[in-house]
Formats: sequence, structure tokens, C-alpha cells
Amino acid sequence: MNYTNTSIASEIIVDNRRIKITQLFFYVLIAAVGAVGNTMICISILRRTQRKMSENFILNLAVTDLAVSTISIPLDVIERVSGFWPYGAVLCKIVYPFQTILMAVSVATLLAMSLERHRVIIYPFKPRIKGHSSRIIIIVTWIGSIILVSPYILVLSYEDNNCIEVWPNGTLFVRIYTMSVFVALYLCPLIVITIAYLLVAAKLYRDIKRMRGIFSPGKKTRNGQRMIKCRAQRNLRIVKIFIAAVFAFAVCFLPTHVMWLWHDFGSGSQSDYFTTLLVFANILVYANSSINPFIFGTLQSECNSCYAFFRGPRARRRGTPHKDRKFSFYSFPSRYRSASRSCPNNVLLLPSREVHDHVDHAHQRDWAEHVALNLESNL
Repeated sequence: MNYTNTSIASEIIVDNRRIKITQLFFYVLIAAVGAVGNTMICISILRRTQRKMSENFILNLAVTDLAVSTISIPLDVIERVSGFWPYGAVLCKIVYPFQTILMAVSVATLLAMSLERHRVIIYPFKPRIKGHSSRIIIIVTWIGSIILVSPYILVLSYEDNNCIEVWPNGTLFVRIYTMSVFVALYLCPLIVITIAYLLVAAKLYRDIKRMRGIFSPGKKTRNGQRMIKCRAQRNLRIVKIFIAAVFAFAVCFLPTHVMWLWHDFGSGSQSDYFTTLLVFANILVYANSSINPFIFGTLQSECNSCYAFFRGPRARRRGTPHKDRKFSFYSFPSRYRSASRSCPNNVLLLPSREVHDHVDHAHQRDWAEHVALNLESNL
């Protein structure tokens, strides 16, 4: 009997050791990839003297994910290796809330990016939002995240070498807080992000169809053919990137919310596997920080490469920076605005109806090229 109990205990110890080694492996891998990827994103954007709204959002997301990779994960690794809370009473009020704030800022930034992309693509002719506005939005996301996490700071307590939550009035307040975090940091952002990207995808698809109608087979120009091909390929990649961002957010953040809902509304607090499962759920959240640089770094490279295409081979050879060229209707090259000012000379001898049809088609073609270039300058 004693031999049986001893063998079972030994097996449990071995299994726990394997689980801990697996967890530490994923921690180190995610931290290394996230640190390198987000550092590259930060350096790339900080080198630019002028940054657009989308680039400020990407920079904020990269800084947040870099903090996760270089601060949050190492703190968790030390705690897992120690087997207790090694940071004392003061850091008990700081570490866990700081990690939650980083998660909240990351979610809020993803939400802001989806709304900004929606505005740029759905309403390409609206005035561009200045860079200082994006900085204000970023500050608001940090302040809002701190306010959301403040109740969590108040209930953390350091007891018996452990940092635990001590909620008043039984389970009522903890359930309210858990549900509020789930709705504010997962459910609502996921719904809004999904709707925004679906509308973007639908708009891009309609633009492609409209351009194909404008550049009909009998009236296509060489520039029109090249523009449709490049724009169609670029748009397809952008939609895929948006879908990847939504999928990564949904998959990586769902398990940790499910675990806490199970803990506070179900029997999770009584399960022997809750802590182990929660660690793996947190690893998925951290994994999102190492995935984001690849997703949004790809988005930036797609936009810049297609923008260079529209600038022409001369710009590509010289490597003209994206930020140095800005388009508006009044600064648009004259060859794209000629139809709106006068009729081509070779059309003046045509009957009036044919002149009207020719000019109308020229307007549509100029509109299509203007939309494409205006969109490239905003992305």
C-alpha cells in the first residue's frame, strides 16, 4: 500500500515537472520572438520623422507587446520557478495589475486600429486625422485601462508568501468584475473589430468590381490594367491580414477569459487543474504579443510596396520614402485631373453625346485612379 502511494506521488511529481518545463519552454520562446519582432517594429517606425495615425497605433501596440515580452513574461517565469510569490507586498499591488493593464492597452489599440482602418478605407476622401490626435487616443487608452484595472489593485493582498485576491461581500463583486473585464476586453472589442473588418472587406470588393467596370476591355489603358492587378492583389492580402488579426485576437484571448469565468461562476476554484490550465491560457495571451509584429509588419510592407508601385519605377529605383509623398485632390498630378478641367483635343469633333460619354468615362477612370492613390497615401 505504501509502495503504491509512493509510486503515484512520484508520477505526479514527474508529470508536474514536465508540465513546468513545457511552460517554461513556451515562455522563453514567446519572450525571445516577441522581443526581437517588436523591437524591429519600434526601430522601423521611430526612424521616421513624421508618423501617421496608423503608424502611431502600431508603435503603441509594439511597445506594449515589447513590455509583455521583456517584463511580464520574465516575472512570470521567476514566479513559476520559485513556486511562490517572491516579490513582496509592494510588488503584489503592481505586477499583476501592470500585466493586466498591458493586456487592456493591447486590446484597446487593436480596436482603435480597426476603427482607423475602417475610416480610411470606407471614407477615403475625409480629411486625414493628424498625428497628435492619435497620441491623445493612445493616452486615453492607457488611462482607461488603468481605471478598469484599479479595482483589481485594491483587492490584491500579500499573505503567506502569496499574492491573492481578497474581495469583499463574498462572490458578488468578483463576479461583477470578471464579467466586466470579459465584456470590455473581449466580447465588445471582438464584435466591433469583426464588424469593422467585414465592412472593409465588402468595400474593397465593391471597389474592385467598380474599377473592372470602369476599365472595360475596349477602353483599358496600360496604367489601368496595372492598377487593377496591383490593387486587387494588395486588397486580397490586406483582407487576409485583417482576418488573421481578428483570428489571433479571438483565439489567444478567449481561454484566459473562459478560465476566470469558470473560476468565478463555476467550479474552477475547486479544480486541481485550474492553475495549470490558467498558466497555459496566459501563455496564449503572451503568444499574441509575438504574433502581432508579423501581422501588422506585413500590413505595413504590403501598403508601402503597393504605394511604390503607383509611384512608378523611378520611385522604386530611388527608394523614395512613403512618408515624403502626400496626395490630395488639389496636389494630384495634372494628367489625372485633365478630364475634369477640359475635354481632350481629339474628342472635340465628336457629336455632343459622344463627347459627354467620353468625358464621363474619363471622369470615372480618373476617380478610380484617384481613389487608389489617395487610399495608398492614407494606409
